[in-house]
Amino acid sequence: MKRLSDMFYESAGSDPQKTAVWCDGNKKTYKELSDLVSKYSNFLLKSGVSYKDHIGIPMTNSIESVALIFAAANLGVALVPINPTLPVSAIKTAFIAGDVKHLIARKAFYEECDKSGGIDIRGTRICLDGEYPGAIPFSDVENESADRPVLDEITGDETLILTMTSGSTGTPKPIDLTQNNKYIRALAHIKMYD
Repeated sequence: MKRLSDMFYESAGSDPQKTAVWCDGNKKTYKELSDLVSKYSNFLLKSGVSYKDHIGIPMTNSIESVALIFAAANLGVALVPINPTLPVSAIKTAFIAGDVKHLIARKAFYEECDKSGGIDIRGTRICLDGEYPGAIPFSDVENESADRPVLDEITGDETLILTMTSGSTGTPKPIDLTQNNKYIRALAHIKMYD
């Protein structure tokens, strides 16, 4: 089975000027998005993110979140998305259940966490919208190369998205979605909707 990142870069190479993503009035072509994915991948590697690490992302849908998903696939890391409006105590519990090592968040999220006694992140903290004490500004990504880093160990069996459900107990339980899961689901949707 092909890796998601390989398929993405192949699509970007075959139709670079086609619109790849549109969100909140902004859009990126496949070329622009693939350059962004490569820069994000290089930035995450330089920031200490390693193969199979888990990154908490309390953020809403955006072009950045799409690029982060493809960067995660490219590096074989897992994203742990969480609703940033949840109480900090619930986010802390979810991040423990999801074995979150790194965090990519907005200043407002870091401020809210600090008001509530902080959040235990043993890896890298990245701030999406400026500078925050103890966090690397995400704007540093602009200094990175747009050359794609390729990690040979990625098979597609790595967790790509680790989402949480609480079911009837209220205790977060991780749901592991691998790259191959996402690929098979996409094929099923293509077949179902022709």
